[in-house]
Amino acid sequence: MHSPEPARLSLSNITKRYPGVVANRSVSLSVRPGEAHAVLGENGAGKSTLMKIIYGSVKPDEGEIQYNGQVVHIRNPQQARALGISMVFQHFSLFDTLSVAENVWLGLDKSLKLAEVTSRISLKAAEAGQVTGVCDPREESNASLSRLMIGAEPPALTYQDRQPGAVLFEVKNLSLPKEDQFGVDLSQVSLQVRAGEVVGIAGVSGNGQRELLYALSGEDTRAQAQAVQLLGQAVGQSGPDQRRQAGLHFVPEERLGRGAVPSLSLAQNMLLTRSEAMSQSGWIHTPVLQTQAQKIIDRFNVKANGTQAAAKSLSGGNLQKFIVGREIDANPRVLLVSQPTWGVDVGAAAQIRSELLALRDAGCAVLVVSEELDELFEISDRLYVMANGKLSPSIDRKDATVAQIGEWMSGLWEAHAQA
Repeated sequence: MHSPEPARLSLSNITKRYPGVVANRSVSLSVRPGEAHAVLGENGAGKSTLMKIIYGSVKPDEGEIQYNGQVVHIRNPQQARALGISMVFQHFSLFDTLSVAENVWLGLDKSLKLAEVTSRISLKAAEAGQVTGVCDPREESNASLSRLMIGAEPPALTYQDRQPGAVLFEVKNLSLPKEDQFGVDLSQVSLQVRAGEVVGIAGVSGNGQRELLYALSGEDTRAQAQAVQLLGQAVGQSGPDQRRQAGLHFVPEERLGRGAVPSLSLAQNMLLTRSEAMSQSGWIHTPVLQTQAQKIIDRFNVKANGTQAAAKSLSGGNLQKFIVGREIDANPRVLLVSQPTWGVDVGAAAQIRSELLALRDAGCAVLVVSEELDELFEISDRLYVMANGKLSPSIDRKDATVAQIGEWMSGLWEAHAQA
């Protein structure tokens, strides 16, 4: 008899500790050739840390890694790639100024020529319409996987139709040229969001959503003043602080660097958009700040080593929960949210969506930009679609279909507008 083929990758008792938290505790797993494994867990459970250990970007404190039956010490990603281990990170790690082929080439063996890499990518692209596999869920369901991840099924979302109130936020014929070569021109964008409704914007990434949100949040003040109306005031040329003072809050897509300062504590990051802990003379009331941060940690079940934990020390999902919670907790009149549940586990996603609906029911006007169609259909009262810097007519959620929204993502909404 032949001896069984060794596992392609084997981990034994992998442990990784950080100050105040154990990210991985005696983790063992084995993956054989031809197998596909999924590692599930709630935000902060240690999934990303484990993947980084395998890839060589994080060094374990204890444990052993075997590759093809041989003990290996993966000291860096370059050594991992040489073994045949690759990784796609949760956050994009691309260079905007390089081509697709050049970005791919950076992670490959440099014995390959750029022309060969370009040719391979072109060939694969010619093949984005084939069915390459079939998924067999076997014994599991969404509910059972949720129970394994978070110990329970996610809470059911309660949605009730409500009659919206007055228009609190309006955009009128907003046109803006792109600010950089990778941007998108905005063309005649118009929309309304009323008190007590959630309005969703669907679309494929890179069709002007980022540029629109910058103009709506006040990061881009090039618009005509009348093009953006907040509670009846012309704010197209007002900055973020002025718009916040008028009742608008914003959750950006980028967590670190825009939604939070990586090196500052969670308590200090409250000051980016909240002023309750600031006295009129400019002094910061530290106990008030810490109380605010702890309230959000508790309310949104953020896994962090206290209010003084640096933003960069949190997992992506936990930081997302904190940033969304910070803005929801401000009780805004108008809330703009970009990709509200990116990177959060199913339980946290259900909670965030529930909180957005509760905010709506309290009379807030909520505008959500998301690439998750299921999410938009779940929480939106009305939908728009963005394509090539233009915005479709709005459509009530109850009248929309996934097929129709998918068609509109290509900009094909003129027939509906003429009907």
